[in-house]
Amino acid sequence: MADEIMRVFIIDSNIAWRDAIDTLLDLQPDMEVIGKCANNPEAISRLRACKPDVLLIGIYGSADDVRDFVIGLRRDLPDMAIVIHGQVRESVMAGLLAAGASCYLPRGSSPRVILQTIRDARYQLDVRSDIIAT
Repeated sequence: MADEIMRVFIIDSNIAWRDAIDTLLDLQPDMEVIGKCANNPEAISRLRACKPDVLLIGIYGSADDVRDFVIGLRRDLPDMAIVIHGQVRESVMAGLLAAGASCYLPRGSSPRVILQTIRDARYQLDVRSDIIAT
């Protein structure tokens, strides 16, 4: 496990956040960003082609389209960890977790927590649905 490079794909409409996470992950010897895009429809064919280990999805507010997207991904890429990042109501997050998301990473999480959550989600290590990241 330790020698494997974790392949991460980032979806977020905020280009500054996408680039910041890309830079953070690029500094990690065990992680590689293999793709990034602004929205779910743009990502579908790319995800199926590159089959990342971890998908990091940024969401804001309503998540109905993200829930359907997660359900489809769980069916098509069952081994991929799905980390939801953002700021949403607890009931919305519960729906995403029920749909198949691996965990939730609240907006404002520290770089240390972001990295550990991605690693834990990839290796299915004690990832709790009620994670509170600081």
